[in-house]
Amino acid sequence: KEGSSHINVFDNEVHNLNGRIGIYIDAWDQPTHDISVFNNVVHNIHNESGIALACELGGNGRLDDIFIYNNVVYSNDKRGIVIGGWVNKAKAEAEAEADGKKGSLKDSLRKMENIYIANNTLYKNLEGGIVLNNNDAKKVTIINNILSENAIAYTYPYQLYIEDNKNDYELIINKDVIDEREIHIERNLVEINEGAEYFWAYHDLNLIGTPV
Repeated sequence: KEGSSHINVFDNEVHNLNGRIGIYIDAWDQPTHDISVFNNVVHNIHNESGIALACELGGNGRLDDIFIYNNVVYSNDKRGIVIGGWVNKAKAEAEAEADGKKGSLKDSLRKMENIYIANNTLYKNLEGGIVLNNNDAKKVTIINNILSENAIAYTYPYQLYIEDNKNDYELIINKDVIDEREIHIERNLVEINEGAEYFWAYHDLNLIGTPV
């Protein structure tokens, strides 16, 4: 968070938190980049999501080159993996006003680029397996994930939910793993294709009793 870079988060089991995201990458108001989250198991997060990305405050804050891969994320009360568009509006406005720049943060909030979500298993996350609701994100790749029995709750009633976006997404899904009828895409800015191999495949997580 807040300017971190060149970080690996791996081989953790995160579970039974209440009101806290399991693994949270938030740029806040600083450039934050080159972060990999892999080989983690995140489950039973109460009243929150499993893994989340955000730029809560804005200003100079942005996320670049974030890799989320080979994680198992299941039985969380909200989303499995979310690329978030929320902001901490009160703090953003307060800091902007203190700097004499009230209103100047409007166009700089939530910036993200080169986000990769690959080879994850998402199961029984109540508000969706993968949710992308950040309209400022660019160059997002979602590929080769396994999604099953997510989206039981009403908020995002889809395995994979892609909100309308003014920028470009790259979205590639292995059709043998997810039914396209369970994908919600608000605008035709994506490509649905067969899965492919990427360089991170060698980090495979081998779990006994994976819940799929």
